[in-house]
Amino acid sequence: MKLFKKTEVIIVAAVLCAVSMMTLPKFSKAGTDQRLDTLCSHLQLVRSQLSLYQIHHEQQWPSQSAFVRQMTEKTNVKGNSNPLDGAVVFGPYLQSIPVNPFTGGNAVNGSDWLYDEKTGRFVSADDGQTNGIVHKNL
Repeated sequence: MKLFKKTEVIIVAAVLCAVSMMTLPKFSKAGTDQRLDTLCSHLQLVRSQLSLYQIHHEQQWPSQSAFVRQMTEKTNVKGNSNPLDGAVVFGPYLQSIPVNPFTGGNAVNGSDWLYDEKTGRFVSADDGQTNGIVHKNL
């Protein structure tokens, strides 16, 4: 009787191992896909707010040097937050610069995000790819 129970336990353990080996890749892929979805959402949010900024500021993109301030504070039509330069009525466009889910930071023109003030292009700065999708190409 004891031999029969040990065999049952071994069989059950083997079945559980096989099931866990089949489901583990799905869970690890789900985490990566979630980060890619988050990256796409952040890019969409920032890009839409950049377009709104451009409309409010006479077709000018935020400057590279003042990007964070111009996107997260109220500004006038010239992009300044000083009310002496004109009514500060536009923005803020973002509460904060979003965190890049692949780098863990939110620095603009550093290791997290890249921004080009001439074109308004905003992309991920990491050199990674997920499921064959290069993050910088999103």
